[in-house]
Amino acid sequence: MNRNNNANTKNLPTSGKVLDAFKGLNDIIPPNDGTRSFIQLSSEAYDISLPISGETSETTIRLTHKDHMVSQINDSFLQVTQNVTIQIPQLTVELPVTQNDTTIPYFFFGYKGSNQMFRQMKVLHEGRENTGYMSQECIREGFAYSNLKPITEKRGKRGIHSTYESVSVMGSDVCGVYVPLTDFKNGSKSATIQIKSLIPIDDLLPFQSFSIYPSKLMGELAAKVQFSTAGLVWCMVPSQAVLDITNFMNNGIATLESTFAAIRGYDRFFHQIGDAGNIVDYIDVAGAKTATQARVTPIVTSFTVTHFKCQHMGFGVTPQTFDAMSSYLKSSPILLPAQQLQYFAYSTTPDASSLNASMQIPFENVETLTLMFPAKTQQRTVFTNPCIRNLQLNIDDKLFPPTAVSTVTDIDPEFLVYQLNASDLDGVIEPTKSFIQSIVMPRHNSSGTRYVNTSFDNTDFMCDFSFERSQGGSVFDGFTTTTAVNVKLQYNPVYTGNNDVYYIPDSSNTALHPPAPQVCLCRNTFWELGLGYVNYHNKGTPK
Repeated sequence: MNRNNNANTKNLPTSGKVLDAFKGLNDIIPPNDGTRSFIQLSSEAYDISLPISGETSETTIRLTHKDHMVSQINDSFLQVTQNVTIQIPQLTVELPVTQNDTTIPYFFFGYKGSNQMFRQMKVLHEGRENTGYMSQECIREGFAYSNLKPITEKRGKRGIHSTYESVSVMGSDVCGVYVPLTDFKNGSKSATIQIKSLIPIDDLLPFQSFSIYPSKLMGELAAKVQFSTAGLVWCMVPSQAVLDITNFMNNGIATLESTFAAIRGYDRFFHQIGDAGNIVDYIDVAGAKTATQARVTPIVTSFTVTHFKCQHMGFGVTPQTFDAMSSYLKSSPILLPAQQLQYFAYSTTPDASSLNASMQIPFENVETLTLMFPAKTQQRTVFTNPCIRNLQLNIDDKLFPPTAVSTVTDIDPEFLVYQLNASDLDGVIEPTKSFIQSIVMPRHNSSGTRYVNTSFDNTDFMCDFSFERSQGGSVFDGFTTTTAVNVKLQYNPVYTGNNDVYYIPDSSNTALHPPAPQVCLCRNTFWELGLGYVNYHNKGTPK
């Protein structure tokens, strides 16, 4: 049995007919109608000179290059350099003592995914805003798209993805930087960091299905974007990881400074920029440096984009092939599947005992509905399990799920399967550890008391309901209504009072309560690519 399975993976003939297998060898090398002209070209942002700053400044970047007959959009990528000034007002003034890397806390500042740094994007054709594509939810789109990528697509992608698995060991394969706490220990308590990022074009949700694109026939594409730092995340790097890296790089044998090692209550998970979190700081006790737990809130005071380029991959084809492609496009435009996220927020906020909220939403080719439960208004890419029960949506008198469910898998283990199925992560594809921990990690002990600390990052929580069979957006049979319909959401907390981790996200501030839950609709859309034109269809079904 094993021998047969091994043979099937070795490019050996699967047919018992030797003659057919022998003839098939002639098809291994396909005929080539390229012109041996593959080349990488680059272009810079235009129409506004760099650097640019602020969330309302727009600039445009070419996605194809005029010197390519055929662009390989799926292999092309954007390069972005941001200078971000971050302030941590709560830090005390630096102590006049000798410090080294084994006793200095380190922060991580960066993005979970590089595709989460645009606030808004429009797609241009031949320099004109005439494709019909525009999104103001690029941060949320980027998070939803990247969060469901398997770990194999994130591991090792420096400048593209940041997993807590990498940050927790101070790994280099992150989209962000590590900054020592002492960089903020000055009079203004701020520091300017530089984040260099790479954005594969097919990591942007509307371009996920693009591959080869004959720009000489269809026309040049560009993207007009606005940048934002609202998707930034931060955390303190575990102290042991800093020590291990320092010892290894310097062939050292140092141990953690005793007062530093004694602090256990710093957070082991991502925070959204502007959210408070626990770290280790130093204070002066009788003239001596002593480590202590501190609660700080890093904020962005300014940012500029100093570098924005596109690296284009492409090649040429023979005149015969070019003419044949042109003839084909005259009668047969190319239809490519795409997706777009539509965002809504309920107007009713939770109370201490339940939520029963409704709003009117139109549905058009909805593949997946995602419920998000932000603890604070600024959260865009950081969400934790609300630990609720009796969760159910009533959409136009249809129940999702059919039986109310708890998001706590100790109560309803099937909730994990629901999420894996809806995310197409239920097979051999391995999700990230943070994605799984966000669903299954207990936030209470067996008696219902909330845990003081969290052992691993749990900020990738999404509550997905699938409305379409699993086909990767290529089959348009998602949920559609003719008008806006009532979308009713209800649930109750699993635990009440100070143990309600959703209604009271911060046990030290019982007056702080979350904003209303949010709904994100992932809708199937499509591109129509023809001879000399590109149209984006956010409604309807390909014919």
